[in-house]
Amino acid sequence: MLLLNKKKFFKKTNLSDKLIKKLIEDIPILKKIPIKKKIEIKNNLEFYSLAQKNWKVSTYQFSKQELNKLSSNPTIEFIKKELCLSHNIKHQKIYLSSVCIFLPSRSKYVFDINNQRYIYHKYHLDSAYKLKALILLTDSKEEDQQFSYIKEFPESELVFLLKRMWTGRIIVFLHKLCYFLSLKKLKLSGQPPELPLKYQNQKLYKKFNSLKKGDMITFHNLYPHSSHNGYSNHKSPMLQLVFDKI
Repeated sequence: MLLLNKKKFFKKTNLSDKLIKKLIEDIPILKKIPIKKKIEIKNNLEFYSLAQKNWKVSTYQFSKQELNKLSSNPTIEFIKKELCLSHNIKHQKIYLSSVCIFLPSRSKYVFDINNQRYIYHKYHLDSAYKLKALILLTDSKEEDQQFSYIKEFPESELVFLLKRMWTGRIIVFLHKLCYFLSLKKLKLSGQPPELPLKYQNQKLYKKFNSLKKGDMITFHNLYPHSSHNGYSNHKSPMLQLVFDKI
């Protein structure tokens, strides 16, 4: 029941030039790829399979070696302290569990569904509690909805907690249980159900637009959120840091 007490949380700060410069020292240099015109998809039935293809071609996933190297970076230590203070977990320790770079200019598809555009995902809940930090690696311009986090609910927050958050977590648990009971032969999605259409309304969300180099958004993922939505031409690389409690 502990997670039932978690409140919405997001915070925007800016890393100093010194911190961002030190961070970039341990980030792989990626080759530039010519930007191609995206294929517009309006069929919701194709969303999940093609969004997965976007994820594969337009995100860079850190290897174990790259992750270990970045984990020792002094900027990461600074971010960890900031997260612990912000989330009031100063008596617990966290570690960097995964890292990726969003490279939206490389995505092949853009999805235009119910008067909203998506590249990677709709407004959604994640499968497990994580602390995350999104950091812009270059200045962006005229890029709206680079990140969105819910600020108003289309139903009571209690209904959300019981019907969306906790039902989703139970379903994720059952997926994992089926996986192990089947001796790892039955592999379900491991994800909570898609949020209903009433949650796919951008007016419900706090939107972060045209972020600058070093801008950092920290949040926990128990509430609806999304990145790289809207009708802007998203192209600026964004680093995503995911932290777990020890």
